[in-house]
Amino acid sequence: MPDTGSFNTSLGGVGIVVNYQVHADHKAKASFSYLSRSYQFNFTKWSRTKFTDFQEKFHHVYNDTANFGSSTMDANGSVTISTTPAHQLNIVVQAIKDSFRYLDALLTVQQKAIIDYSCWYRERNGNTLSTYEEYIQLVTCHCIVHGEFLAPNVVWAVTPFVV
Repeated sequence: MPDTGSFNTSLGGVGIVVNYQVHADHKAKASFSYLSRSYQFNFTKWSRTKFTDFQEKFHHVYNDTANFGSSTMDANGSVTISTTPAHQLNIVVQAIKDSFRYLDALLTVQQKAIIDYSCWYRERNGNTLSTYEEYIQLVTCHCIVHGEFLAPNVVWAVTPFVV
């Protein structure tokens, strides 16, 4: 059974409710309505390799051991992650919230070009994920594109190729 919950946020000055589900494998879904349309963002991967890599980057930004656990590095550069399943759930929920904060910032700057920007960002920055912020930016852009956020409501007819 996934953990479920909701939070309030705003997009482009409009208040919305985001309902989320987080699974044990850290995959998550966030459903919301914006401008009379329903959307679902699927967060399927938080890092290129392991969730522990994402947690380490997360802990560089959020230093709240009670809610998120901790990451420590020894003198040899080895990282030890100290988190419980509850901490990991809190990390994913906070990352979803941060993704929506970034989505709001993108709406303010990019407006109707948000899908074009997201495609451009993914192509340009998909391999440069050295910080938590870069992960959030990339994951949010993936969600915008795959969730068809603010895409025109167009039904296309197939254009056949004829020889």
